[in-house]
Amino acid sequence: MKKKYIVIIIISILIIFTIGGFFAFNYFKSRDEVIEIPEEDDIEMLFNDVPISNEASTAIDFLVQRDIMSVSGDEKFYPDNKVTNGEFIKILAKASLSSANYKDISGDDYLKYAELLEKNNVLKVSEINIDDLITKKDVAILLAKADLKIKNQNQVFTNVNFSDLKGVDEIGQTLIGHSVERGFILLNNERTFNPNINMTRADIANIIYLFINS
Repeated sequence: MKKKYIVIIIISILIIFTIGGFFAFNYFKSRDEVIEIPEEDDIEMLFNDVPISNEASTAIDFLVQRDIMSVSGDEKFYPDNKVTNGEFIKILAKASLSSANYKDISGDDYLKYAELLEKNNVLKVSEINIDDLITKKDVAILLAKADLKIKNQNQVFTNVNFSDLKGVDEIGQTLIGHSVERGFILLNNERTFNPNINMTRADIANIIYLFINS
């Protein structure tokens, strides 16, 4: 008789643990499903290296659709690549002039694009090394000149009080102020401009998008 009770007790314990284990398994499984991180293949992509969720994706798509910026043969945009003076000059020319002005310029003939902007009084070819990486300061200055010379905008005289522009001459500071006031360049810190940082393709996409749509 005692053996019978012992067997019943053991079976009862096994049943309890089995049921408990089942519910515990399903509970943690459901939690895993809630916090599951999506696989890389599940992320919607604009290009092979630009997720739709990327903060620059709207600007990138806008500019690529209009052939102002381009993707590579492997459908990559390379958003983190640094931009040279020559690359920016080409982008700026396409963003600020009608295609009739540059339709005969082949590929990445940056010098031809620079000469085109020189004709429009935006820059002087002799003062630009097209192979150097472009800085935030030069982006702001060239944008302001293009805005003033090509689009015939009135000068916006802004008293810029950035603590790190002391090495920039008065004209340069005024032009930087123009680009800031016009909203081409958005700032995170009102005290600093970071004039000498080099710009990425994603940075330039955002800036040119604002320039065109201002």
